[in-house]
Amino acid sequence: MFENYKDIKLSVTGNTTLTDVVPKEYRLKGILFNNTTANTVVINVGTSSGGTQVINAQSVPQGLTFVSLANIFSLTADQTLYVSSLDVDWNSASVNVELSMSKY
Repeated sequence: MFENYKDIKLSVTGNTTLTDVVPKEYRLKGILFNNTTANTVVINVGTSSGGTQVINAQSVPQGLTFVSLANIFSLTADQTLYVSSLDVDWNSASVNVELSMSKY
């Protein structure tokens, strides 16, 4: 029953490439950000380096921030995502990121 769901958890402190993170035929349902510092950071998530195709300028203060999505990228190929910020050195923030996905 649960093979149709997938969660990825990682810690991010700078611009990061998540190679083939969304499997083909999966829908990205949401991203949970947990900023473990008191430093607010503005985060972008895109399908290209520095891109904003998925999330554009999401402010992530200390604590939990959830962004609901419904992105299906491809039925034939895995999708790489790029997590970035225009804040210098990510404003010294440390953010745990959890991607929640389900099979299309």
